Amino acid sequence: TRPKILLSDTVGFIRNLPHSLIESFKSTLDEVRESNLLLHVVDVSHDRYSEQLKVTEEVLEDIGAGNIPTLYVFNKTDKVDDPFLSKVLKQAYSGSICVSAFNKDDALRLREHIYKFFETNMVCTTLSVDATDKHTLSTIYNTCMILNSDYSTPEKIIFEIQTTKTFFAKLAQFEVTIEKDD
Repeated sequence: TRPKILLSDTVGFIRNLPHSLIESFKSTLDEVRESNLLLHVVDVSHDRYSEQLKVTEEVLEDIGAGNIPTLYVFNKTDKVDDPFLSKVLKQAYSGSICVSAFNKDDALRLREHIYKFFETNMVCTTLSVDATDKHTLSTIYNTCMILNSDYSTPEKIIFEIQTTKTFFAKLAQFEVTIEKDD
């Protein structure tokens, strides 16, 4: 099964907000810091796209999201006359993708690119969580694919989950080894 993916758009917010005002709006960007993957969509038809790209990277660094895996999506390639631009960008930004949002095949390629990221960055594990630990339980229910849950142990819930490496790092302290009966 493919993981559930939540997409949230903050690009327009960053683009339209002067960099000097980002400080006062950092709390609204909290969800960015909780992301497993950032899609950095860049309009390559814009004269100053490289400057915009740099400003966005600086903002992400400033809010503590600089280490989150980023997929650079270079959009509007259909509006650029440079036949080498896509190759140059793909080389400069490893794992990036060049698309035109108007091209259905490009949209499907992007979708598959996103799924592939999550499929290769998922881990399966077993967790044992105190039944009263509402914060951890909420994290599990909101960020993990629960493959199985066992409520038979008093005051503990045993989960078999699939989650991203990012969220596993936050839950690793709850990991347990369950010996299977043969």
